[in-house]
Amino acid sequence: MIKYLRELLDTPFLNNEVLGNSLSNWIISLFIIIVFISISRLVKWIIRTLVKAIINRTKAKDIIVSRVENPFVFSFIIAGCKIALLLLTFSPMVDNVISKIFIVIITINATWFISGLISGLLDGFVRPRVQVGPNESGNHVFNIVRKIIVGLIWAFGIVSALNNSGYDV
Repeated sequence: MIKYLRELLDTPFLNNEVLGNSLSNWIISLFIIIVFISISRLVKWIIRTLVKAIINRTKAKDIIVSRVENPFVFSFIIAGCKIALLLLTFSPMVDNVISKIFIVIITINATWFISGLISGLLDGFVRPRVQVGPNESGNHVFNIVRKIIVGLIWAFGIVSALNNSGYDV
């Protein structure tokens, strides 16, 4: 498909270079990003309609799926951007910066996914057992513990992202 696009875009005007890459390569990269955004929208629709219809309609499973669907879908957009940028050539310094940016984005997305999964598990399975009691103090303690756990997950994710991108933390 990319070969077909290259033949279609092989005109003298599109052979002009911008930042070391031809305009046709930029257009192909943009097309790849648009395709992956469309795929991510399709995946989100599949999750919202088919997956939620297939799983037993329990509140806990709905909470978990709704918490992890956005980071899962965003990973398709990240993959599309990475593939599109692999078609372009940059200087080694720019490649290094782009690589570090992707490391940070992937780590933050993984943290978002894990945070949503843990938060969904806590809200779906632990919260109903805490709210059984006659007093509401258990609910307040649960909210504090959940926020501490999610905060620790995010702190670990941010430190990991900075550490993986080359900063000493």
